[in-house]
Amino acid sequence: MSKQTTDAQVINNYFVQAETKGFTYDLDYTEKDPAIVSQGATPTDMLLVSLASCHLMTLVSFFNLKKIPYSILKAHIDGDFSYKTNAWFLDAVVTVTTNAQLNSEQIDEAEKFIHRHCKISSILSQNNDINLEINIIS
Repeated sequence: MSKQTTDAQVINNYFVQAETKGFTYDLDYTEKDPAIVSQGATPTDMLLVSLASCHLMTLVSFFNLKKIPYSILKAHIDGDFSYKTNAWFLDAVVTVTTNAQLNSEQIDEAEKFIHRHCKISSILSQNNDINLEINIIS
């Protein structure tokens, strides 16, 4: 993977604009300044967005590789950030829902593929608890 860059600047107090690859993202932290109206996600929201997106895109690669058809592919994350022993930790459950018709062996293979190829999950799983569940719907 090539080197990547992001630029960010404080616009006003806890409102930050970040730019990467020509896209601009607005982030704020209204918990620190309740007088402001939220104009974007928090940094921790974006972390969970990255985790969900990585799982989904990696699963698309798996489906394409295995030629498995699907029309529904969604992720939901329940994440809990907690401060313990002088550090922040994330406990998260990533629930992926799809209508791809997978047997138990393919589900296991898909989970291993995600654990191997989703960079965000791999990075976050160190010292954190990231659990994956794949739900099949008809």
